[in-house]
Amino acid sequence: MKKNSGFCPSLLRAIFSATLLYMAMVDATHASTVALQGFSGGSTFPAFNGTNQTLGWEFTPTSNIWVTDLGFWDSTTSTPLSQAHDVGLWTTGGTLLASITIQTTSTLMGAFRFEPITALNLTAGTSYLIGASYYSPFSDVYTSGASSITMASEITFNGTARSGSSSGFAAPTTVSTGNGRFGPNFTFSTSDPSPVPEPAGLGLFAIGTACLVVRRRRTA
Repeated sequence: MKKNSGFCPSLLRAIFSATLLYMAMVDATHASTVALQGFSGGSTFPAFNGTNQTLGWEFTPTSNIWVTDLGFWDSTTSTPLSQAHDVGLWTTGGTLLASITIQTTSTLMGAFRFEPITALNLTAGTSYLIGASYYSPFSDVYTSGASSITMASEITFNGTARSGSSSGFAAPTTVSTGNGRFGPNFTFSTSDPSPVPEPAGLGLFAIGTACLVVRRRRTA
């Protein structure tokens, strides 16, 4: 009796299509959102008091989030930044959780340049600090005293933050009221974006292995 040699290829094609659909659904679930989505008004400054230090803001997530990128404001998006800037996330107690250097030509999203980091889980209801380094010759600027700001719905803005004078890249633990200092930014996902084994992909591997075994037995 003639064997149905088209069974395995047809099944493989069906499972492969299902795998692609599943992966697309996972990607959509893990789409990143920009935390600071916009601001208007205020004044721009290249430094707080003419010394190398870290400036930024304090925030509290209203739900658990996973930070996926850190960024820096580019006030002139038609040209690269003038300097690279370190951007970091800290606890309010000053413990560094993640940092990366934003390059002059890092990926531009809106008015911010971003670099990816290993996904970092932040807990709902806990406050954190984000800050960026500003240092001589102070060629890039931040905005302070914005008249209005737009934050992602999962992020509550608490106030401005800075490190001590001449501290360099350090936790910006001095927090005060006011809209700014807006230089650093981040993107986040509301679900864990870490890679996990995908059921459809594992099924495809199992069926493919079974088909290979059957074919070898037939040709033995």
